[in-house]
Amino acid sequence: MTQYLFLRHAEATTHEDDHERPLSENGKAQANKCKLSHFPCDLIVTSSAKRAVETATILRAKHYPHVPLEHVKQLYLPQKNPDIQTVLKMLDDLGEANLTQYLASDRDGAWKRYCKEAYDALITAEKKHHAKHILIVAHANIINDVGMQIDVEAGELRSLYFAPCTGFLLENHRQLEFIF
Repeated sequence: MTQYLFLRHAEATTHEDDHERPLSENGKAQANKCKLSHFPCDLIVTSSAKRAVETATILRAKHYPHVPLEHVKQLYLPQKNPDIQTVLKMLDDLGEANLTQYLASDRDGAWKRYCKEAYDALITAEKKHHAKHILIVAHANIINDVGMQIDVEAGELRSLYFAPCTGFLLENHRQLEFIF
């Protein structure tokens, strides 16, 4: 059975290019304090955003130095127009709203397609590396939605908005554990 540990990236600074936002000093400290030694990771998958890559790199160096690190751009944004613009507008308008609110505002299906792309890319990386214990470092709400695609019974993820460096552990077909 595959285990997935979903973690929101650590705190980032502001930057005019969202993709290039680095971790703040506090974010670096958060990532360094994150205790993951209980999770037997054999693959790290991260969003291509700088803050997620930096978080994943710190976690890898501290806990899993020999584990492959795969950058998955689909965990950052959809890869097709007009979904990119639609999802960016949703992110701008809704900000730190929970997944329920994102799903309610997804009138043309852009969020749903984005999450399907991200899920497909994650499963591709899992198969490529024959991984059974995967750490996913990405963004609030996308981790929730992809988690719900792995376990459709994890509906409580709809109402949660994870703080930096927090997340949840899923095993295929149940066992949701929150990581704070």
